[in-house]
Amino acid sequence: MPHTIFLKLLAANDGITADSVGTIVRAIEVCGIAQAQDIARCIKEYRFWDALGILVRLREGSATDTDRALVQEQIDRVFFLIRRQINNSDLAPAHSVEFGTSGWRGVLGEDFTCRNVLLAARAVVNVLKQPDILAANKVGSWTDLQKRGCVIGHDNRFMAGELARLLAGVMAREGIHVYWVGEAATPELAAVLRSTNAAFSLNLTPSHNPFPDSGLKFNPYDAGPAGAEFTALMEAECRRLMVERPELQCLEGEALDAWMISVNAKQVYRCMAERFNGIDLAQIIQRMETLTTSDMLVVVDYAHGAARGSLYHLLGTKAAQLVVEERMNDDWLFGGVKPEPNLPRMKALQAKYADHPAKNKVFFLVDADCDRILLADGDTIIEMNVFGALAVDLLATRLGPDTLRGRVVARSYGTSRFVDPIAAEHGLKIVETDTGFKCLRPYTGPEAQHMAVCGFEEADGFTLGHHMGHFVDKDSLVAMLVALQMMLD
Repeated sequence: MPHTIFLKLLAANDGITADSVGTIVRAIEVCGIAQAQDIARCIKEYRFWDALGILVRLREGSATDTDRALVQEQIDRVFFLIRRQINNSDLAPAHSVEFGTSGWRGVLGEDFTCRNVLLAARAVVNVLKQPDILAANKVGSWTDLQKRGCVIGHDNRFMAGELARLLAGVMAREGIHVYWVGEAATPELAAVLRSTNAAFSLNLTPSHNPFPDSGLKFNPYDAGPAGAEFTALMEAECRRLMVERPELQCLEGEALDAWMISVNAKQVYRCMAERFNGIDLAQIIQRMETLTTSDMLVVVDYAHGAARGSLYHLLGTKAAQLVVEERMNDDWLFGGVKPEPNLPRMKALQAKYADHPAKNKVFFLVDADCDRILLADGDTIIEMNVFGALAVDLLATRLGPDTLRGRVVARSYGTSRFVDPIAAEHGLKIVETDTGFKCLRPYTGPEAQHMAVCGFEEADGFTLGHHMGHFVDKDSLVAMLVALQMMLD
């Protein structure tokens, strides 16, 4: 649904004031929707996300399109206030800044504001200039890092594009070449990082977090999750700057546009997928083009996320006639649910297409940035422990014993041993790592001595790894291709 009221308010002015809050409160109080007084109270107390929580439940429960449109108008009004808060607040983050494996995550307007994103970008730069960090990131010098550059992209959450441009502006001001991918799924951004040989990437996404959140994800040169050698220093430096709050400058407007190199991340990923070891994309496409919708149905639910359209782009128009893509539209509130793979949503998808005549069905349910996946056929939900084992059998069979010599299967501690006998049958050793996808890096990364055929974890993450023509990070798109290869072999 178009955000018409939001756009009209945005065109009027862009500074949050008590008067503007009062105007929107009065509009909501008289609009005639349920719980209008509760929503107005939240707004008066600047609890904008609580107000949106009520509103999205009302919207999803609307009986008519007219009711839904009326609620959406109030949602737009609240987002207008959040935008002003993001643009104008100079407050330090409301919650403690913590850089985990997936970077810093926090609430839009409360933690993630324009000012705080600029400070976080400066913290990243300050850390990357340190000689030990340059060495850890396989960069010879600061000048080398500037030349190799960075990849910057974002998901499709509220104001993600604007905040990502601030990241790019800080990097450009530092003389770092910027490969700008715009909206992209996390695996697509990782593909650009590997293909350009850039020094690092910054991704404005909180992955599968709920709708109030944003996130800043840093990946080093190998396109994998950042280790503690990076994140501990970035966290400390970010906290320092959030307290001291120095004035910062960044490149903006046309000057920034001229500096950045725009990259089509979907096309880069497709080119990489054509060279994945153990998967033959051309063969998948060719075989799907010979089938009809009575032979095969592929349903992918993008959870209103940044991967929308990605499978269609990978397969091409003719093969994608077998594909149904769900939840493709922008929804900053994700329908009021957390944008992650889960069993109830998958069961609902299976039920929706239960009467479809296709002999073979496969369902893919991903999170908002497409680095986690749940799979199913027409009857059975296939969780990662099972899918990982099926993937090992497929890849090992297709690669053959000569290629497999010395290879391993990497799985995290939280996974089951279901895959172990299958790996042993193919002469593959199992390595069990600590929990956390970054712990697979010794086997999936470019410096691996014992190279993995694939790696997976209990939290729905899967990778082929660097030495399979892939990269270190989690990737739901490659999992889809592996599943399609299984079905068509």
